[in-house]
Amino acid sequence: MFRFFGEHLVVARASVVALQGIATAAVFGIALRAGTGAFAHVAAAAQAAMPILIFPLFSIYFPSTLAATLSTLAVYAAVRSTTSLPWAVSAGVLTACVALCKQTVGVALALPLVAGVFAYAEAGRRLITAGAVAAGGALVAIVTVGAFAAQGTAGDLFESLVTMPLTLGESFRTPFPALWPPGDIGKEAWSNWPYYMPRLYVFAVGENPTSVRGM
Repeated sequence: MFRFFGEHLVVARASVVALQGIATAAVFGIALRAGTGAFAHVAAAAQAAMPILIFPLFSIYFPSTLAATLSTLAVYAAVRSTTSLPWAVSAGVLTACVALCKQTVGVALALPLVAGVFAYAEAGRRLITAGAVAAGGALVAIVTVGAFAAQGTAGDLFESLVTMPLTLGESFRTPFPALWPPGDIGKEAWSNWPYYMPRLYVFAVGENPTSVRGM
């Protein structure tokens, strides 16, 4: 978006607004297809209120916001994919886009999404539908690696994603969780518990909860 329209704050904000609007419509569609009736509006309202409820997530143009909204779109495509192969491919493409924003979120999303599509696809079409999701993800991966190769930076890509993390050894075991290589949550993480809790909860039980509640 910055490359096409320039590195301006309005571009970032407009992108977030557009993605959040599409994600809200996707949540409405998912709930409606689940047979919730009028409660689909409640689900959509919850998604629309996310920028307020869990600020700054969904409010700022950064990887977590993009990954979260694209995850919602991937789930919507997966719901539609149970009877449509093009939607299955789209689900895989969107999941790969999530991984391009946040690798760990993409990995955590991909496995249950493919399994869910396999479980709920029409009988006799489960393998081909789940395969279409995987093919969509593989397509994005190939295009991405191809783009790096065309610029002569495929080696840098491999080094940053594979070689360097594996050579860090114990020094990579930070107190924050990671999936590649597998990390753990050490004692240091619990001293930073506010990072893992909803912001409103932290405000309510923080050092001066009375003034915050009044505000």
